[in-house]
Amino acid sequence: MNHCCRPSDSSDVKPGTFYNHNRGERIMDVHIRWMIRKDMPEVIAIDEDCFWNPWDEKEWLAIARERATITHIAEYCDQVIGVMVVTLFKTKIELVKIMVKPGFQRQLVGDLLIAKLRGKMNPTRNRSITVVPDDNLGAHLFLRAMGFKATGIEDDFYLFELTKKGRVTA
Repeated sequence: MNHCCRPSDSSDVKPGTFYNHNRGERIMDVHIRWMIRKDMPEVIAIDEDCFWNPWDEKEWLAIARERATITHIAEYCDQVIGVMVVTLFKTKIELVKIMVKPGFQRQLVGDLLIAKLRGKMNPTRNRSITVVPDDNLGAHLFLRAMGFKATGIEDDFYLFELTKKGRVTA
């Protein structure tokens, strides 16, 4: 068994580590890093599993070429299990896309990606926004659990906003 997949003691607690709190043992380590070209097949496969209108390789490459856009990967045992695309603006961060491989959903991978987004917030760039189709209840609930607030509706999309403090200021 690969070392990163093997449970171990919980004495070396660190971010990105999942624990079985009932038994006090470490379950798995997740590493967040920037996407590289060799990740593309796994990223496209996750996109196809998570969305009814996934991006094709041309769209992913176009996003990768955008100067202010960063794609983060959640990696576990040398496999991509989560993806987050953000665009940095002067006063905000746009969450373009976030997705977790179906077998790893509801296991805190999305939480780690949002924590990475929060880490990019600062006094000047103090809010994050995203739009979500009105029929994507799973995304609505996830964003709400992460501290995002629905702040508007346009056509068939909800606008969600997260501020540095986790609250929207009116």
